Amino acid sequence: MQNVPFFALLDIQVGEYWFYPTWKHYPPDIDYELIPELPQGETERIVIPEFYWPDTGNATYSPILLYGALLNSDITAIIGEFDVAQFAYGPKQ
Repeated sequence: MQNVPFFALLDIQVGEYWFYPTWKHYPPDIDYELIPELPQGETERIVIPEFYWPDTGNATYSPILLYGALLNSDITAIIGEFDVAQFAYGPKQ
C-alpha cells in the first residue's frame, strides 16, 4: 500500500483533541502522517517517545487516550483495525 494516511489522536477527556505528528489542536485543525509505502504485516510506529513527565503539582488527568488508525486515501474509512492506548498522570502516591 502506498500513501496511507496514519492518524493518531490524543484525547484527554475534555472535548478537545490533538493530532500527531504536529499535535494540532481540534477544533478546528487536524493533522496526520502520510506513509509513503506500507509493507504487509504489522508495523510499529512510535508516536510519543519515552520521556519523564514534569511535576504536575496536584493536577490529574485520567484516562488519557491515544487512538491510532490507518485510513483509506479519501479519509472516509479505517483500513484494518484501530488501536487505543490508555494512560494517566497525576501526583505521586
